[in-house]
Amino acid sequence: MNQTETVAVVMCTYNGASRHLAEQLDSLFAQTLMPKEIIVQDDCSTDNTMELLADYARRAPDGVQMRENMVYIFRVDATSIVLYHNLNT
Repeated sequence: MNQTETVAVVMCTYNGASRHLAEQLDSLFAQTLMPKEIIVQDDCSTDNTMELLADYARRAPDGVQMRENMVYIFRVDATSIVLYHNLNT
């Protein structure tokens, strides 16, 4: 991959703090090509997932933005057509 290209990562989690979330984020932070953005969608975890994410957001390497709990993630691929009403709530 060309160094001028960027990577964004989207992750979903539910009660991931006690399972695998830290290991996943550590592995992302250890890459030679850092993701420009990490988006984590939490599905109403009841553990300390949000605190863990906040800690990682504070420790994120320079240039890495972490976003938690965006309202919607809308996936569009190269063959998709988004009609005018698809993003209405």
